[in-house]
Amino acid sequence: MNHPTSERILEHLRQTHPQTVSELARHFSLTPADVRYHLKHLMQAGMIFRVYRKPGDGAGRPAHAYTARPIKQGQGFELLSEALLQLIPHDEADKTAVLLAEILASRHGTHPDHAQPLQWGVEKLSSLGYCAVWEARPMNPLIKLRCCPYLQLVEKYPVLCQIDQQLIHQLTGWKAQPQVLIRSDPMTIPACIFSLKQ
Repeated sequence: MNHPTSERILEHLRQTHPQTVSELARHFSLTPADVRYHLKHLMQAGMIFRVYRKPGDGAGRPAHAYTARPIKQGQGFELLSEALLQLIPHDEADKTAVLLAEILASRHGTHPDHAQPLQWGVEKLSSLGYCAVWEARPMNPLIKLRCCPYLQLVEKYPVLCQIDQQLIHQLTGWKAQPQVLIRSDPMTIPACIFSLKQ
């Protein structure tokens, strides 16, 4: 990606909440067609992904919005994470998952009164690298985490899935029950799916 406009759009998406085509067009004084051109190339390069966002007034269909994929950490980060996970006593995993989720959630503050807690929480999860989306269902909504920032570690340290479950609860106010969990096998369903209950 060597186009300056694409680079500016990517940097903007890294620094803000998910943006629609019209929001990006206004921000950069571009036509929507120009913005779509750059977004297409950024998506093909794997730099951004598309999420859905409820309209500001809550009415109407969710809008397509775009956000930046998190920057991948180096091997040292993974080694440090694994070393820290080894310090968690097996019989303390549940309590540790709650504490770690509280710490992660506190970095994002509380949702603004005007924001829908579920959508706000999904945006915060995406900013942490989960590529999160939510779906309305007849009984209870679902949250899908289409990316796992800890995929290389999750099979060895299932406490990470417990942290995800608690983090969803902390950020959305909904209790999360895992339905399907990502595993490193490419033949499995490529998302962790949680059913939500209030």
